[in-house]
Amino acid sequence: MTDVFISYASEDRERAARLAAALEARGWSIWWDRKIITGQAYDQTIEHALAGASCVVVLWSRHSLASEWVKNEASAGADRGVLLPAVIEPVSAPLEFRRRQSADLSDWDDEPDHAGLQALCAGIQATLGRLPATGLPSPAPAARPARRLVAGFAIGGVVLLVIGAYYAGSRRASPASSLSDGIVATAPSERAAAAADRDGRSAAPSAGTNGAATTAGTSAVIDLESATRPAREPATLADDTTNSSNLLAAENGGQLMAAPHDDWAAAIDGKLNQYASVRVGEAAVFAFKDDKPARFHTFGILINNSGRNPKELELLVGDDSPTGTFRSIGVFHPENIKLFKTGGWQDFRFPPVKARYLKVRFNSNFEDVVWIHLVELRLLGAPS
Repeated sequence: MTDVFISYASEDRERAARLAAALEARGWSIWWDRKIITGQAYDQTIEHALAGASCVVVLWSRHSLASEWVKNEASAGADRGVLLPAVIEPVSAPLEFRRRQSADLSDWDDEPDHAGLQALCAGIQATLGRLPATGLPSPAPAARPARRLVAGFAIGGVVLLVIGAYYAGSRRASPASSLSDGIVATAPSERAAAAADRDGRSAAPSAGTNGAATTAGTSAVIDLESATRPAREPATLADDTTNSSNLLAAENGGQLMAAPHDDWAAAIDGKLNQYASVRVGEAAVFAFKDDKPARFHTFGILINNSGRNPKELELLVGDDSPTGTFRSIGVFHPENIKLFKTGGWQDFRFPPVKARYLKVRFNSNFEDVVWIHLVELRLLGAPS
């Protein structure tokens, strides 16, 4: 039985060869179609190797997306629960495989410590249930007692210095620099100006430190409830908004109006344990029941675990059409953690806004890749 079967498009043979060499160097047995012996039946050999492999690594690229062979091999691996997808180009996997976590090898250049390669190896190890033959490091020689004692004192001294620096810094920090509740960070004026140029709008308001929108020449409207909450406590709705509903939910008439691709439909599909992959810089436009305006005050994003989550997002509203003019209502910064008290929801409050359309743009994420994991969005308010 082979440890790893590599599925790829013929145009990507060179990259498959490099990956096979990297995995073999770690001690795993690898099968890919370069090992077919002359005279063997091509399809029967591949089928036999696929069935005998402990895990199936599929390399998604623009070529493999068009390959029925690769899709069939990926399906066989998925049916057995041993499929490990990896992207070698910035593409989205076929719909039936899109809910699976993929290792990002799009910028891998044979570095053994590359994050995407490490993630793939971790997946292989978990699937096989064991380390590769060469995966266990050699034990370090035992330190002499005297050296261990000196090392212990040295480490203790460093720890005390770090703790002292931490508390000294905490005393010097201003209240505004502390983590408020992971709700909203101040949007710099430069970003507002850039957003104005990008979307063809004039004055782009920014988000205040407690989620209140501010406009040049006016004072900030402070959300006192958010301001008085302990740091890191999830946002809750005030008493005057208890009748709000999720305007983006399908049962409430929410609908996706414009997006770069179908993956954005996952934002309002109600599947809270699945995610789709969208790209940094993309935006989608949503509408409300019967395409009519609504009044809303809170935007929420579901983050189930740390990873490729949005680091900065911008909300814009419009009234003309899904492709018309939009104005910004703020730039917001989710935290790269799951808030268990809220079931993973991170809500962002802002002064009530009345509009016909909502545009959501993801400006950046928490990992150095182009992909963002999108689980679910919500918008709390009521039809106007």
